[in-house]
Amino acid sequence: MVNAKEIIEKMWWVIPPMAVLFGIPLFHTYREILTFGLPISSFVDIYIKCAYLYLVKGFFSFATWFIIISTSVSICIGYYITMKRSLSLRITIPTITGFFGYLTSLLLVAMIYAI
Repeated sequence: MVNAKEIIEKMWWVIPPMAVLFGIPLFHTYREILTFGLPISSFVDIYIKCAYLYLVKGFFSFATWFIIISTSVSICIGYYITMKRSLSLRITIPTITGFFGYLTSLLLVAMIYAI
């Protein structure tokens, strides 16, 4: 039988990009619920809308590609920092750097379009 730790060890590099990919609409959903005072029961509908708007519909814009590239680069930096470290660090550090890269790129895109 295959041990669960061996499976995670073989595919640890998939976890941080998926966390960032599904966390981006989660961030926007939380922001939209707080901004507009929507009920928590509409969470699933808002999450689907945010996932569609930010990941599917905006896929061909410059801003989305800039965000994707900078988030990917920050995840790669996190991978490089945690090389030859424990498995938990190899999962958490790239995820954290990916979210910080996403927020930084979001601020840069907002500054670019504000000019």
